Order: sequence, then C-alpha cells, then structure tokens
Amino acid sequence: MRHLVLVAPDDSEAVGHHDEFLFGPDLLAAPILVPGARSRDVYLPDGAWVDLWRAGRYDSATGGFVLGRATIMPGRQTVTLPAPLDELPIMVRAGAVLPLLPPEVDTLADYGDAAPGFVRLADRRDRLMLLAFPRGRSAARMFAGAEGLRSREGAGGWELSVHGKERRTYQLQASLAILEQPFEPCAVEWRGVPLPGSAWQWDRATRVLRAEFTGARGLLHIRGVCH
Repeated sequence: MRHLVLVAPDDSEAVGHHDEFLFGPDLLAAPILVPGARSRDVYLPDGAWVDLWRAGRYDSATGGFVLGRATIMPGRQTVTLPAPLDELPIMVRAGAVLPLLPPEVDTLADYGDAAPGFVRLADRRDRLMLLAFPRGRSAARMFAGAEGLRSREGAGGWELSVHGKERRTYQLQASLAILEQPFEPCAVEWRGVPLPGSAWQWDRATRVLRAEFTGARGLLHIRGVCH
C-alpha cells in the first residue's frame, strides 16, 4: 500500500489526497469515508486509468470477474465514481496485467484435510487467471516476485510473455479496447503454435479476448494481421 506522494511526488494535487492509495503498482483504491455516501471524487495520478467496476462485473455464481467493455480515463484529473454499498471504488492502471487465483479458492493455507466443496490453494496451484488491460509496454510480478509477466503492444498485435517456474493453465481475459492502436484479433499463438479456435474467443461488442493456454514459460502472440 502506497500513499500517492510516493507515486507522484512532483504532483502537488496528488500529494494532498490522503484518502486514496495504491494497492500494488496498478490498483488505485479510494475508500468511502463519509457515512451514507454513494459516490466519491477520486484524483487520478499521471497516466491512463480504467474504472474496474465499469469495465466488467462480478459473477456471483462463480465468484469471478467477467470483463466487459472498458474505457480509458486520462490522469491528472478528478473524476466522480459510483460507490454503492457492495463496491469499493478501484481504478486500474492502463497496461496492467493482474494475476488472480481461481475464484473458487477458499484458503491460502496449504495444510488441512480436504473436504467436499472446500478448495485450498494447493488444489489450484496449476491454474491462474489473468485480467489484462494491455497498452504500450508493462510488466507484472507474481508469487513473491519469483515469476513475472511482460506485456508489449506492437504494430497490429499484442504479446504477453510468461516467465513462470511451474507448468500451469492460464485463463486470460484481455480488454483490447485499451490498446493505443486497437485491433481485432485473427489468430492467437502460444509458443509459436496457433491455438485452436476452441481455446480462444473474441467478443466484438466488448472488445474482450478470452484465451486458455498451458505451460511454464513462453510467448502468447495475439495477431491482428493474418496472411
């Protein structure tokens, strides 16, 4: 958790906002501190930002997050965000790739007897969810910094480099509307091999790419130009 003074020390407006904080490098949290408030003003530091709750929805059936159409808000301005009782206003930095545990995980503890319907982290070590808002170049760390992800936008395409230590299955949701040069994907390749059509899908209305791939290390290449 970091105060905005540590994120933007040269921004006098950011320095004065003591009721916002960065959670990790890419999430800006703005808690509600006024009783009964159902909205709040949020100052965005320099860069480009996405309102998480307007960019998708929580699926109560699975406990997961379903990405929808996202829009960019430029930084160095104050915006008013909705704040219903079940939402903490959260902004995501454009370019972020967020690694998430599967939503059915009940505990991070590796010990304990297995019970019907009770899922430990140890039961899902071979799976990881990725929520991506690709734009330009960016990087993310996971598992105490021992593993990482690198996102790079190129001409007519997007690449996600995975540097893992264990073989696992990744389920990706990526908002290609956030790209500096948005495109419609025509092929998805993992380690140089095209994924079958059953392993990825493109939602034209929301501009969200969904894909599933397996491995420890490799390059996921989303092509916007196919010959």
